[in-house]
Amino acid sequence: MIEFIKYEEQPWLQEYLSTRSEDSLQRLLRNFAYRYGFSRKRAISKQLSESDLESKKAAFAADFWACFYDVPPALILNADETGKFLDSPPRTELEPGSVLLVDNFKAHVSDTSYEVMWNQVQSELVALPPNCTSVCQPLDVGVMGPFKAKLRRMWMKDLNIYNTPKEKRLATIQRAILA
Repeated sequence: MIEFIKYEEQPWLQEYLSTRSEDSLQRLLRNFAYRYGFSRKRAISKQLSESDLESKKAAFAADFWACFYDVPPALILNADETGKFLDSPPRTELEPGSVLLVDNFKAHVSDTSYEVMWNQVQSELVALPPNCTSVCQPLDVGVMGPFKAKLRRMWMKDLNIYNTPKEKRLATIQRAILA
C-alpha cells in the first residue's frame, strides 16, 4: 500500500508525514488493511509458558533432525534469519533438496506453499511450531524485528521513486547501513 501511496498520492503523503509520525501512517494502513480484510495476521490470545516453549522447541528439533539428518547444513535455510529484508527482493534460487524453515504464518504454510516448494523447487518447506518463534528464531524477535522496524520507518520517510531493481537495492543497502 505504501508503494502505491508513494507513486500515486505523494503530495498527500508528504502533507500527512509533515504533521504525523511514520508510526501513525503505519497504524492508518494497518487499520485500513484490517477493515477491508487484507490482513490475516492475528495476535495470539494465550501466551505459552517458558517451559512449554522450550519443550515444543526441543520436540521440534528432535523431529526435524530425525527427518533431515542427511541434509547438509548449507542446504537448510531459515527464512527469517537467512533472508534479506528488501523492498523488492532479487530472485533467489534454492538448490534442489534444500529445506526451508518458515514461521507458522498462515500464508507461509498454505497448501500452495508446500506444493510450490515440492513441485517447482524440489525442496521441502518445514513450519516451526505455532507461537514458538521467540525460542526457535530468537534473532528474528530480538535483533531482526527491531532492525526491520527501523528499516520500515526509514523506507516510509524516503519519498524518492526508484525505477529499477538496481536503484531499489542500492537504496535498501544504504538504509541498512544507516540503520
